[in-house]
Amino acid sequence: GKWKHPPRYTTLKLDGCYYRHGDMGKGGTRLAAVTNAVSEGVSVIQGHHHTQGGCEYMGNSRGRIFGMQTGTGVNPKSLHFEYGRKFGPGRTILGCGVVVDGEVAYFEPMPDRLAKELK
Repeated sequence: GKWKHPPRYTTLKLDGCYYRHGDMGKGGTRLAAVTNAVSEGVSVIQGHHHTQGGCEYMGNSRGRIFGMQTGTGVNPKSLHFEYGRKFGPGRTILGCGVVVDGEVAYFEPMPDRLAKELK
């Protein structure tokens, strides 16, 4: 099939989860995706906050949800990341997120020794 490229501020709904770029909704200094998952009442997977990476699960009487912040896959030395320099010296979290059937989420950080080679 053909790839579809939704507009930047789109919320993709897949397997009961919301996928977002991350510069919409609520922010936060610690896993903004968790704040958005609690606010929305569904699991939220997002990027945008390049200094955040990880996943946290929450449960309530309706079930279990998670918030996953995917960090970035962009080499911080790359010209493509030039815009990120204006936001300060925070260390980028290189890694990726994996979601299985909308129920289980994993954040896989790049090993620190490899990330340091990109600095």
